[in-house]
Amino acid sequence: MTKTVKNEVPDPARLAPPLRVKRRKGKSDLLYFRWPNPDGGPGKQRFYVSIVGTGVRRRECIERAFAKFRVEYAAAAGSGVSPWTTEAAPAEGTVAELVGLYRAYLAQTKGADWCSTSGRGNRVHYSLEALVNFAGESDGKRFTPSRFLLFRASLINKKRADGTPAYCRKECVARLMSVRRFFDWCVKYEHLSPRGIFETKVDRAEAAAAGLRDLSGEDPKTVPAWLVEETLPHLSQQVADIVRLLQHTGARPSELLNLTAADARRIDRSRGTWLLKLRSHKMSHKGKSRLLAFTAAAQRVLAPYLIGKRADMPLFPGRAGGVMSHQVIARAVARACKAHGLGHWSPYMIRRSVATALFGVADMHTAAAMLGHADARVTETHYVDQERERQVVAAAEALAACDASTSRQRVG
Repeated sequence: MTKTVKNEVPDPARLAPPLRVKRRKGKSDLLYFRWPNPDGGPGKQRFYVSIVGTGVRRRECIERAFAKFRVEYAAAAGSGVSPWTTEAAPAEGTVAELVGLYRAYLAQTKGADWCSTSGRGNRVHYSLEALVNFAGESDGKRFTPSRFLLFRASLINKKRADGTPAYCRKECVARLMSVRRFFDWCVKYEHLSPRGIFETKVDRAEAAAAGLRDLSGEDPKTVPAWLVEETLPHLSQQVADIVRLLQHTGARPSELLNLTAADARRIDRSRGTWLLKLRSHKMSHKGKSRLLAFTAAAQRVLAPYLIGKRADMPLFPGRAGGVMSHQVIARAVARACKAHGLGHWSPYMIRRSVATALFGVADMHTAAAMLGHADARVTETHYVDQERERQVVAAAEALAACDASTSRQRVG
């Protein structure tokens, strides 16, 4: 009596050992066979097809998997060795050559027309095509994170003939995920070394030389107060009030948007400046405290939203009555700036502007307390260092201008 392994699928024609089923929560199951390793190490899994559908469609998927598996297993049995030992050495090459190997793998596992312009994997086809156009001739093992960021920037910056973006954000993310799966496949089948891909630092000089804007490592910028004031009349009343509160408090957008009427009732109004200790915020899971201070100007903006709300209602509700997303504020600001020819800025830039203003009138620890940083070094690293560099540069230029003026006076 033979022992049946759990999740095995017996071969209907009994021409080969059974395949196993890899069950995935929320996804289709996979049929695979673990080829033995003659060196005694762990075997290698070979995936053949996804099991989709039920009834007749499911049986067709299983039959298709066995058809591919029998051919490979028969070839291995004829040679007397497993495919583990007959495989060629890891193939490193250009990105275009690796994409060709990946397309062949997809054609074998998913069908000849799957990764094509008319197949179900047409998005993968276009993603790989864009990758080849971007870096097809470069060495695959030199496609480091900096190159991936440049590829990402090329998708974001691509324009149509009328000047509008070629891809929306969702499409950019989907294409980047297709490219990431391609490189994961290269590492899994030892076509590329993971060390070369994941342990290389970002080369900013390469991004600057390519003329592509890469926002991954940039610090948040400040926004001048006059630009915010010119944008406010073009926003809805609630969005404009949220922006004003961001200016007065230096809070993160999510900290204001998550406020409820119950939080408002806990505001300490015993002094001229109101204080609110947040129960839930970015660092609450680490036991850190966060205080929001509302000056007289902030109180005038906040007062209308404190009236007539149930305890569980947000102070700034969205359209459906729930908590408003910070992305809604950012999109409203972006639309207003674009429609009226104003410079682009985002609400989160206000937080850096508050830090910069505080740096001019208070010390680092005061700025850190206002922004909710437990360590003043965080404030200095992320918000003040760049301003200090600009001041040093401005002072050096002023000194150079003074020296030049003195030299001209001596010559005269």
